[in-house]
Amino acid sequence: MFIASQVLVVVAYVFIALSYAVKDRKKLLLFCIVACCWFVVAYSLMEAWSAAAVNGICVVRNIAFLFNKKPSEKKFNTIIFVSTIVASLAVLILTYDGFWSTFAILGMIFSSISVYQKNYTAYKVFGVLNSSCWIAYNCFVANTFGIILESILLAYIVLEIIILKKHRRT
Repeated sequence: MFIASQVLVVVAYVFIALSYAVKDRKKLLLFCIVACCWFVVAYSLMEAWSAAAVNGICVVRNIAFLFNKKPSEKKFNTIIFVSTIVASLAVLILTYDGFWSTFAILGMIFSSISVYQKNYTAYKVFGVLNSSCWIAYNCFVANTFGIILESILLAYIVLEIIILKKHRRT
């Protein structure tokens, strides 16, 4: 099961990488939905239930955003945000497996907060927090490819922030 889970983690990260390559909101959400579905299966194979559950929440959140006709509608976004946070906290209670399991939930919360950032730098900073939480959680569940690929993603995000800051100075 471990090898199968690692293959699925790689597949999920391929879809994450594809989501960074598209500009269209619907395509981005579709890639993220597919990635999260693969993560649900991969983490389930690892019996990492906190991660599997929050990725399931992420799928539902992204589907809601996908079918939202008015992405800037504040009431809808607030309902989705609050629902995501409440569901994530419920997952923490239901799947708690020690201190390290909280990092999957924190990663989901930081991911949810990042979605609502209008400032690109703030969005990326929450991405750094999200990735850091997932690296810690992946260490806890011994998700080798999760550690490696999330570390690469983290390095990419940090590099983007540095380039953005350097570009703004010139």
